Amino acid sequence: MSNNNVEKEEKGEMAKNGNVMRSKTDHWISRGSLVVSVLALIVSGASWEFTRESNKLSASIYRQERQLVLLGDFGEKEREIIVRPLDKNKRFLQGNAFFPSQLYPSDVPIGGDGKFHHMMSVLFDIRKLIQGKIPVKKGYVQISEGHIPIIIKSLYATKGKTYEDVSLYVVQVTAVIFEESHKDPSVSFKNLVLM
Repeated sequence: MSNNNVEKEEKGEMAKNGNVMRSKTDHWISRGSLVVSVLALIVSGASWEFTRESNKLSASIYRQERQLVLLGDFGEKEREIIVRPLDKNKRFLQGNAFFPSQLYPSDVPIGGDGKFHHMMSVLFDIRKLIQGKIPVKKGYVQISEGHIPIIIKSLYATKGKTYEDVSLYVVQVTAVIFEESHKDPSVSFKNLVLM
């Protein structure tokens, strides 16, 4: 064999070994790139989840700052309903209340002072409904308690802007049915609760 051939073989082997070395290095570099890519994907997913949770929290805070929660007062005889905002920074402007249609078919206006109008008519219809559902028992005074759902549509102001709210409330109703059939049941309201 000539020196040239030997040199070519040696160069060929070195090139082969170099390629093997380069392929091992390339192999580790590609695996390292894969690991970095997977880590980047995991960090990206965690960032997305964090952003999503932050957005939910932000939306919840926004809603809570603007949500209207009403408290109820019922007058001396507990025969009227007057609402006022729980939050002192909110001002009730006006509204409408909607009782179940079989109880009272029309909406009930609510003034800027929070007072439900037409409550005598509402009470009259509630009494008629009670008289039709609960028979009078001679020698007994009956007391019945229940809850009436009310949808309250409100216009209110907070932080210099007006907002509209539609929420479901329930009011506790107590009825006293007297033994005298000619005497109307006594009806009173308590505890207005946001559902």
